[in-house]
Amino acid sequence: MTNTTLDKPQLGDLLMDDEGDIGLISLIEPPENLSTEIYFVHWSSGFLTGYTTAHRFREIHKWTINVRLRT
Repeated sequence: MTNTTLDKPQLGDLLMDDEGDIGLISLIEPPENLSTEIYFVHWSSGFLTGYTTAHRFREIHKWTINVRLRT
């Protein structure tokens, strides 16, 4: 595993929210008319299992678990 704390979240990044639910970033909407990107998270555990929710960078950055490998 590599510590990628300073990198922006990317598609496929693993997340854990404040309640311990696990999800993956499934889509990143670019900031055309918005001030920041919108990140869509597909949840694989917890109350929202099977659902996709939208979040701003602030939440995603807090929830990102750094498991990306550098190549």
